[in-house]
Amino acid sequence: MSKGHMDKKPVIPIKAGSLEKTRTSSTVTVFFEGAVRKKTLALVFIFILQVPVLYYLYTTEVSAYVNMKQDIKSTSSMSSISKLCANGSCTNTKNLLKLRKWAQRYPARSSLRHMVNIVEPSTTAAPSTTVAPNEDNLSNMTKTEQLQNETILPVETTTIPSTTTSTVSSSTTTESTTTTTTESTTTTTTTTTEATTTTTTVPEKPAEAGEDAILPDCPETPPDLQGNIDVSFAHTAPEMSKLEADNPLVKDGGHYKPPYCKALYKVAIVIPYRDREEHLRYFLEYMHPTLQRQQLDYAIYVVNQAGTGKFNRAKLMNVGYAESIKDHDFQCFAFHDVDLVLENDKSIYSCPSSPRHLSAGVDKFNYQLPYSAIFGGVTELTKEQFQKVNGYSNSFWGWGGEDDDMFNRVKFSGMNIIRYPMDISRYKMITHQREKGNEPNPKRFDQIRKTKDTMANDGLNTLEYKVVSKQKNKLYTNVTVDIMAPAR
Repeated sequence: MSKGHMDKKPVIPIKAGSLEKTRTSSTVTVFFEGAVRKKTLALVFIFILQVPVLYYLYTTEVSAYVNMKQDIKSTSSMSSISKLCANGSCTNTKNLLKLRKWAQRYPARSSLRHMVNIVEPSTTAAPSTTVAPNEDNLSNMTKTEQLQNETILPVETTTIPSTTTSTVSSSTTTESTTTTTTESTTTTTTTTTEATTTTTTVPEKPAEAGEDAILPDCPETPPDLQGNIDVSFAHTAPEMSKLEADNPLVKDGGHYKPPYCKALYKVAIVIPYRDREEHLRYFLEYMHPTLQRQQLDYAIYVVNQAGTGKFNRAKLMNVGYAESIKDHDFQCFAFHDVDLVLENDKSIYSCPSSPRHLSAGVDKFNYQLPYSAIFGGVTELTKEQFQKVNGYSNSFWGWGGEDDDMFNRVKFSGMNIIRYPMDISRYKMITHQREKGNEPNPKRFDQIRKTKDTMANDGLNTLEYKVVSKQKNKLYTNVTVDIMAPAR
């Protein structure tokens, strides 16, 4: 092969029009690439312009939120917020709008978030305080909301009468009350003076209205529960003045309502009491904050046995029930020894479906049940349950037996006793010596064996006592009574 032939490069055939197509494709690509670059630059430029604005808004909102969250934790701020709907002041549109705006803007407390779409102020200056749901409204309500609007009727029994008779004797210097009581739909009151005798029929205390009508229901699970509580009695019990300052939202008589929602339960805390002033201060120190975190509508009644006769814990608890229902329409009653303090606020004092033994675990017994049938220390029953068992026996003078008798009453009434899990049903007991007048009752075992025969005629329907004084202190209602105790 010749050299010239070897140096000759091969010729690649080109179709007609192919070069024009290549040039056109390159031009289109360059055009779109330029457009994309310009659009991207424009978006970046716009974003850069918005950065200062976004930063300002972000820092402003975060700063306001943090400040409000800190304010919420302070007593003064919480007090000012609570005044919006506490003490009946939540009666005009301005306050309602302020409360609604606050709840929407600063949902730091989870319970306030429930208010955002519920609190609807009226267009008038004084909105109605009662709401009557019609059939259409009930059909849209949840089961819990429907129950809140139903009327709870007392349980009727054939063996326990439902009659209340009160005799009040008065003079120019002193006043005493003798009462034989069992709750029913009406109360017959006889008042005797030196000159005249008057008999009147007074209806049972009506359901309370007012600011509750405009508040949403509190959540089923209170948002501020903290679980375990560090309870100690090593320090000196605080003075009453300090305890009052620490609980600014508690009204006279030891009555508290959640300021920003409607409590699901109305509970009377009944304490049988005599000569335990230091124990009472420890109790109030820990139990008031705990019950407030549980979002209960509650009041504390200290039933003080007058005189030096034999102590009767059970009869004092019957008195506490009888006196508390004169003040408020309580739904359930926690009968509470003053020397027991709850150590876990998840053990909620809500109204139980069956009689509840709250103090299942006590440190004195290594947080174990001493025996399965125990029903003392701290117990809770609804109004209907307490009426069904005819209350406590009035016949247990001295220490012991009344709690076992109540256990029998519950069983003989066809009810069961329930308890919280042992890991939350925990109480610490204040150690003390048994006081004089509360020596062991030698008749208690024989009395317990006869519960079935005696319960129908020994209890609320045979309760007799004289009210020496009834005073609403700041943190509790003190009821001093003469229960006709036999001498020691």
